[in-house]
Amino acid sequence: MQATTLNVGRESNLGVVATRREFSGAKLVRQRYAPRTNLPKHRHDNSYLCIVLDGSYDEHVAGNTYAARAGSVFVHPAGETHADQFGHAGGTCLDLHFESGFGGWRRIAASPRQANLPALAASFARELAAQDRIAAFALEALTHEVLGILADAQAGALGASWVARVRAAMNDDPARDWTLADLAAIASVHPIHVARQFRRDTGRSVQAHLRERRLLHAASRLAAGEAPADVAAACGYYDQAHLNRAVRARLHTTPARLRRSGRTFA
Repeated sequence: MQATTLNVGRESNLGVVATRREFSGAKLVRQRYAPRTNLPKHRHDNSYLCIVLDGSYDEHVAGNTYAARAGSVFVHPAGETHADQFGHAGGTCLDLHFESGFGGWRRIAASPRQANLPALAASFARELAAQDRIAAFALEALTHEVLGILADAQAGALGASWVARVRAAMNDDPARDWTLADLAAIASVHPIHVARQFRRDTGRSVQAHLRERRLLHAASRLAAGEAPADVAAACGYYDQAHLNRAVRARLHTTPARLRRSGRTFA
């Protein structure tokens, strides 16, 4: 008797959903699977990536078995049939679901179905736990970095002039709630290129750069004597407490001390 294939529809999941995030053309769903969970043969109506954040499982597809470990990334075209068997520790997965017209997906549709990207998987886990207003932007940027790596996207030689323009735009307006689409428009390239080439040229991600510039902008205003609550509101922080935590964590001081210091920040 032939086994039945379960159709779980669009953006549906078989684990316990812990987090959902959404941005233009994509949805992120983090879910937890109990130890030794067996997922029967199933398929999804939409294309998606699965990033393994922790734990392990074996995935069975088209007669082949793939070992999934923390840092593994799997490419799942729409309608692909697969089954999964989790190990003794269970696992946590982040599924990135894409709309049919999402441009980044078209660039990886023919790529290998599995990659190992532990550093990016760890970055996703950190940003999912972050509580600042850059976190959503960071998740979008990381998504495009993954797509760029899978597609081996090339945005030109290192030192591309548009990277300098993107960096200058964030430096000039660090309090703005930037999106990758905003930066891609400045660069006249696809968002995938922005996320990946910026890291290549500068040695850090766009979100790390924006967080630093936002903090330095806030520190400069504090040193000029502005009230912390006003600085927090003007510089893109949720509230004064959020600003206080950022200043302590990164500058190892307090807003009150900065106001008395008269320091300057580049």
